[in-house]
Amino acid sequence: MVMRRLEKAAKIMKTFEDRYESLYTSLRPALSANETQQVLTTALRHITTNQLTTHGTAGMVEDQLISTIRSMLSVRIRRLQMAAINLTQEDSTPTQQGTTGDCA
Repeated sequence: MVMRRLEKAAKIMKTFEDRYESLYTSLRPALSANETQQVLTTALRHITTNQLTTHGTAGMVEDQLISTIRSMLSVRIRRLQMAAINLTQEDSTPTQQGTTGDCA
C-alpha cells in the first residue's frame, strides 16, 4: 500500500514536471510570476491529495491538473469581476456633500 502511494506520488510529480514549463508559459502573461507559481503549486497540492486518496489513473493526472488550474483561474476571474463591479458602483454612486452645520 505504501509503495503504491509512493508510485502514484512519483507519477504525479513526473507529470507535473513534464508539463510545468508549458503551463507556466501559458499562465505567465496573465499573472505575475509569484501568482503563476502559486497557482501551479496549489494545483499540484490539490491533485496530489486527491489522487493519493482515490483510485485515479496516471492519465487522469494531466487532465486533473489542467481542470484544477482552469477552475482556480475561473474563481479568480469571478472575484476580480465582482471587485470591478463594486468599484464601478461606488464610482457611480453620488457622494453626499458634507455640511459644516452652519445655517445662513
